[in-house]
Amino acid sequence: MNKIVFAQMAARLEGGAGEQKKTGMLAFSRIMEAEEKVGVATISGYIGYGNATVDEFTKHLEELKAEGCTKFEVILNSMGGNLFEASGIYDIIKGCGMEVTAKIYGVAASAATLIACAAGRVLISENSRYMVHRARGCAVGTVEEIEAYAADLKDAEGQVTGIYAERTGKSAEDVMAVLNAETWMNAETAVKEGWCDEVISPSAADSGQKETAAPGKEEDGGGEEGDPGEEEKGGPPQNYTVLRRMMAAVGLAGKNSVEELEREVSRLVAENERLAAENDGFRGMQGQQARVMEAHEREFEQRVKEAVVREMAAIGVAPVGLPPAEGATEETGKKEPAMTNEKLREMAAQDALEWIMGHPQEAARLAEQPGK
Repeated sequence: MNKIVFAQMAARLEGGAGEQKKTGMLAFSRIMEAEEKVGVATISGYIGYGNATVDEFTKHLEELKAEGCTKFEVILNSMGGNLFEASGIYDIIKGCGMEVTAKIYGVAASAATLIACAAGRVLISENSRYMVHRARGCAVGTVEEIEAYAADLKDAEGQVTGIYAERTGKSAEDVMAVLNAETWMNAETAVKEGWCDEVISPSAADSGQKETAAPGKEEDGGGEEGDPGEEEKGGPPQNYTVLRRMMAAVGLAGKNSVEELEREVSRLVAENERLAAENDGFRGMQGQQARVMEAHEREFEQRVKEAVVREMAAIGVAPVGLPPAEGATEETGKKEPAMTNEKLREMAAQDALEWIMGHPQEAARLAEQPGK
């Protein structure tokens, strides 16, 4: 589901190491400074039109501030979206008064790059992509309305170009050349050209996980002889920090995360089976309803037949030609089985009408004996 997700990490971790141990989240003592709270926002998918809006971003950022967060991280994985929503989020981040770091995992393209530029530092994972291009839009209306829209779009593009120039240190002309080319960059190029500050490598994440997730380590760092502890190394790599925080945001922090994920998968499988069974039950109810409707239709048809029999008998209109004898055929003269109300009910409506028209006297007799 593409949406903007806010997660306040370490809001529970108040006080020193003693309180952190009580929460069972000791790994966070190596990820953040004591008594410091860090807010994390993850923006994925489309920006704007109900997803990652200025209103939602503002609301949750204020909640993080109220919780005492002094730092803020924005995790980006977005192809872009509405320029004006992204511009609003840019202004909110720039004016939040917090130390902000943007981290790109997957892709930051189009309007998403504008949000990244609002951060003091921009980190990009080794296999991510970064893309910038000129502003695009469309308008329908009178000549004057379209011209006004074009002027507004041009002005907005000029503002974005200025932001990009400030971020990269390039001139506005050089930035425009990059935008005209609709430039895609890998992580290394994005850093080299000034769009990002640092590449986060997967190998660094693996190393950080081995060093910080080992159980039984004391707060002073229990590395092997000749191997300095995490505190001496300056803490785990940035991407490992984000991974742990994101896991905690969805309730998966701790050393048993794999087992917890397996349990969650089992739960989801069971829930899917339950929904499938429920769906089968709905289909059964639909079949039963169809049978009931069919029975009602047969009953209605029978009542129509009986009404026709009574009306024809009351009218007493003789047919153009009668069979040679009651219940006999012209060809053989053999007696046919006498018609009964039960047989008449079993006939199709058209056949019943034809029989009534051809046998008015018998129809009148049957009308007088509806129960037989």
